[in-house]
Amino acid sequence: MLAHISRKFDSYFSFTKNLDRAFALSDRPGTYIYPNESMISDLTVLLALFSDVNQVVGGDVEFARRIESDAKLKEYFCPIYHSSHQGEFWRRSGTGPLIRVPDANVQIADVCKVLRDGFAHCNWRYEDTTGIDYWTNQNWDTTLAPADFNLSTRGANNYTAYIADYVVPRKPEPLPSFWKRKNLRILVSKYGTIRLHLHLVLNRLLNGKDENVFTKITPE
Repeated sequence: MLAHISRKFDSYFSFTKNLDRAFALSDRPGTYIYPNESMISDLTVLLALFSDVNQVVGGDVEFARRIESDAKLKEYFCPIYHSSHQGEFWRRSGTGPLIRVPDANVQIADVCKVLRDGFAHCNWRYEDTTGIDYWTNQNWDTTLAPADFNLSTRGANNYTAYIADYVVPRKPEPLPSFWKRKNLRILVSKYGTIRLHLHLVLNRLLNGKDENVFTKITPE
């Protein structure tokens, strides 16, 4: 089954990696990074492939075991939530308080669950907005945000992702009391970081390769 997913991955990146450099954004001489305009399509494909792999290997816990058993996979995955890459992981157990989990205590299986469920439930947006605007655009309550989360001071900051996962209520609510959701988890990360590192994880897991198609270094 992984071979089948690998074909999907290779099919998409067979043309993505050949995008015209005229539309690329250089960050240093001899290097180019693919343009912002392809971000949503890249994220949609990568998150879908991530969910496919998650299903095939047996779920979040098994996916996490695979990542943790391979030092390179762990190196690729951890920046998605690690503070050194401006990442954050917040969790509310049951009906307890929402707390920011220290990097060393973050469970990779929890991050896998948020990426999978957040994508499946449309709990992500690719927008360069303030935290308040992001919550408003998602139709999430902004009034009960814990002080520690600093929602009101989270400004527009180069496309920051707030991907959420929680227990979905049985009956729809006109304006969900977001902060009261059971087992609420929030992943805060840069979308560029998610795109790059999901690609690296999937390419190594599916193809055994460490190639990075988003950053190419040209010969001297």
